[in-house]
Amino acid sequence: MGDGKAFLDGIQPGDDCRQSGDDGIDVGDQAMEVHADGELIGGLYGLAIGRMFYGESMFSRRSNASKIAFAHLVRYLEAHEFGMIDCQMRTAHLASLGGREIPRSDFMERLNELTRSPHPRQRWTIDNLDLNW
Repeated sequence: MGDGKAFLDGIQPGDDCRQSGDDGIDVGDQAMEVHADGELIGGLYGLAIGRMFYGESMFSRRSNASKIAFAHLVRYLEAHEFGMIDCQMRTAHLASLGGREIPRSDFMERLNELTRSPHPRQRWTIDNLDLNW
């Protein structure tokens, strides 16, 4: 996990990038990075508000690197009692990872509940997270 700077600095022309929305990023966003042999090979970033996570973008330099980041993100969010990930739009890639659409009324109800739920504003770390799957 990181502050997003390495993630953003790491995106290069030709990388396999998947952007969930076209509304840009905030510097304080959360990032999940995947490294191999000291090299950033993929990851994702987004914004956490309360117990709601808003996915913004994913990229891969090696096969499945963004999927590895997503799997770790889901485990982290579950461990910290987040209630939903807003993927912003349906794509075949996100559907392959379990993403699904819900009715707008259900989304708004959950959004109101989850964004009002307290969650400490802090840098995410892997401390106290079981990495042994």
